[in-house]
Amino acid sequence: VFDDTRVRHEPYTFRVGLGFVIGGWDKGIPTMMKGERSLFVMDSSVAYGAQGAGWKIPPNATVRFDIELLGWEEIDDMGPDDIEPEWEAPLVGRDDVGEGGKDPSGKYTWERNGLEVLVKAQLPDDTVPKDIRAEFFPTRVFVSVKGQEVLSGTPSIDLDWEECYWDMSREEEIQDDPQAKLWLLIHLHKKDAEKVRWPDFLLKETDSD
Repeated sequence: VFDDTRVRHEPYTFRVGLGFVIGGWDKGIPTMMKGERSLFVMDSSVAYGAQGAGWKIPPNATVRFDIELLGWEEIDDMGPDDIEPEWEAPLVGRDDVGEGGKDPSGKYTWERNGLEVLVKAQLPDDTVPKDIRAEFFPTRVFVSVKGQEVLSGTPSIDLDWEECYWDMSREEEIQDDPQAKLWLLIHLHKKDAEKVRWPDFLLKETDSD
């Protein structure tokens, strides 16, 4: 279970049929009646696709949703060109995916990955796990490799620090090639991840971005 709004007593509200949520929801929710509870099994092509969504939803994953439709509110019939700007698809929660930015000094790049932000830094080929030091707090992150600082500062939004972690990986397509680059992958999980979008900068302005 990667999320449960029933446990939190926080019904999820969204616009359906306009591309604001995953395709499976756009197609499935309109088939339901008020008060109905349904189990949807969705292929990755109508869910989170090849990119997945954070560490809880891997790439190309088939996902299941247990959905209860509490109610709805109809809006005027309108075409795509009639949608007012404030209702453009909000890139929050699992939809917050895509490019992020890079460190001006070239230490790392970062990208939006649904419920988390993924920071990627190239490592020396002889790096081993004990060379890496990482500390995660709600308002602070610090990562170093062999005593050299890679990432340090105040994240632009608070972290769910218990869900943050790092790992090491060779380039996926040539993992067994000794010439493959070695990468440090830092997973920064957003607090209230379903509701927020990571700003356009990784760290707050008082820190190096």
